Amino acid sequence: MKKIFNLQRDNKIILKEKGKTTLIQTDKITHLTCRGSLTTVHTADNNNYIITKLLKQYETELSKFGFIRANNSTIVNMIHVCEIRCSTKRKIILANDVEVNISRRRMYLFREFLEKQEVV
Repeated sequence: MKKIFNLQRDNKIILKEKGKTTLIQTDKITHLTCRGSLTTVHTADNNNYIITKLLKQYETELSKFGFIRANNSTIVNMIHVCEIRCSTKRKIILANDVEVNISRRRMYLFREFLEKQEVV
């Protein structure tokens, strides 16, 4: 997890929204959600940026930094995950108390991620 955190801290992404361009460090992003062709980038300081870029594009761009697609409409940043519930209601609890459902098909991604992490 330290390795991913260091990668994220040193990386920024460009967010273009309504005539404004913002650079954000990837470690500040908690999760991304989409509705249609609009993606909302949620940050740890409770700012939201609405971008006209598909979630699929962000999935490809951010996967190397520890972001995992939880379901059809959400990507989560694993450094902000506090709890993963694997019961019948599969959920992730983020540091800002946001709950995200995990699809049954994507649960294995979270298990694989956790297995690869070093135990401190």
